[in-house]
This record gives sequence, C-alpha cells and structure tokens, in this order.
Amino acid sequence: GEFARASRFVAREVRADDVARELLASWPSGSDVLAADIADVVRVFARAVYEDGAHTRGEAAEPEVVVTLSLLRSTLCSKLHVDHTSARAMVTYFGATTEICTPETSRVIAWANANARAVCDGLKWMCERFAPPTPVERCDVAILKGEDWVHADGERNAGRGIVHRSPLVGEGEWRLTLKVDVGSYGKCCDVEHDDNM
Repeated sequence: GEFARASRFVAREVRADDVARELLASWPSGSDVLAADIADVVRVFARAVYEDGAHTRGEAAEPEVVVTLSLLRSTLCSKLHVDHTSARAMVTYFGATTEICTPETSRVIAWANANARAVCDGLKWMCERFAPPTPVERCDVAILKGEDWVHADGERNAGRGIVHRSPLVGEGEWRLTLKVDVGSYGKCCDVEHDDNM
C-alpha cells in the first residue's frame, strides 16, 4: 500500500535535523544519508520562503512547514495544475519525477486558469503536444511558487503559479517523494490544487 508520514513544525523553531529524525524514526538503520538530505531541504526551503516574510495571504500566521515523506505506488495529480498554496518544495528520491512546465508555458496556462477557463483545456492540449513538461532530475529540489504566494510588494501570485503534474506510475513501480509545504497557507479544504485546470 501507500506510505506517507507528515509532520508539522513551527519554522522559527525548526531544527531540520530533528525533522529528518522524526520522519525516519521507523525506518531501518542506514538511512542517514536520506535524513541528512531531508534536513538540508527543510533548512533551505524554510530560509527561502520565510526570509522576506512575503509568502502568505497576508495573515499574521505562525510560520510553519509541513514535511511529508511518501512512498507512492499510484499516480497522483496527473493533470497539469497549479497548487493553491504559497510555496512547495518537491524532491523525488526514487522513481519517476515531478514534471514542470517552462515559466513561459506556466504563465499562459495559469493565467488562463485564473481568467479564461474556457480556453484552459485547449492550452493544456497544446502544451502536451508542443511544449511538454520536463521531468525534474531525481534528487533535485523543485521549489514551486503557488497561486497564494504574496510578493514583498504585496502583489499576489494569482494566475502565475508554476504548472506541473505528477508522473504516471506504472503497475509495480513506485516513487519515494519528499514534499515540504508552507504550513499556514490557508487552504479551505483538502484540495491543494486545481484538478479542473
């Protein structure tokens, strides 16, 4: 079956090494290299997102990160979509990797999703045909700005989120992924992205 282990941490108090130890507590010995990498990813993400304080919808929320390590044996979010969060880091340690559209393609599709939904499906079809998303290299960190990012000048990122998708996972295949989210991104339900896109 599927495996996922998530933990929520207050970013000011994040000790990335503790995060990694907690996530891997039930793993067999020998996972020190993975634990060290998870700690590095959490540290870099927290620094990148919280450095200028311009990441949330403007609420004075406690800065938090939510860290999820998952063993996936099925395809999730295979449609091109944007995340309705301020920022997310994704790392695939094993298996097929997250696929990301170019900034130019993301801009057009995300704008259409926010402003002209009637043409969005056609743009996605054109993207698949003429500018397909590119897989991130295994073990590389992809930091994705979502629709709810707020820039330092107060401008919102709506219509400019990074368009991406999960890869297809065939029968008998699996992926080991790390996801680090801003913990206080204010989603209103369990859906973090727009599957209708």
